[in-house]
Amino acid sequence: MTNRSRAVSEYPFHTVKPGDGWVDDLNSPNYNQHIEVDPMNPPAWYQKAKMRLGDFAYRWLIEIRHNSDPPVPGYGSAIFFHIRRGPTRPSAGCTTMAEPNLVTLVRWLRAAANPITSAFPEQSIWRAGKDGLYRIQKRLGLF
Repeated sequence: MTNRSRAVSEYPFHTVKPGDGWVDDLNSPNYNQHIEVDPMNPPAWYQKAKMRLGDFAYRWLIEIRHNSDPPVPGYGSAIFFHIRRGPTRPSAGCTTMAEPNLVTLVRWLRAAANPITSAFPEQSIWRAGKDGLYRIQKRLGLF
């Protein structure tokens, strides 16, 4: 998240800086982890892991703790909530939304509440309905 989120969020965050990266290399011991390096003397592998500075889509960035405790190479990495690039532009695994919706989420999140996220294909949600979706999430131990 950016510095301006500090005023509106009670959820912990980190402002992306020039030395920040997220490791996607399946062979790295830092797979699916945030890393910080000296941007004036970065290691060779850093260029591929470097997080995007100045990208509007990452103005608000919330880590989704997918495949993180511990990370298993190949099971997904660098999964975030972030601003969508357009209503018809898919993401490579992140959950994206219009900026006003993401700002609402940022303001709503509370670490003490131990928030969780669950994702289902849209057709499953429509088919199950609100009550059915709740039953699925309860069966999965999400409630």
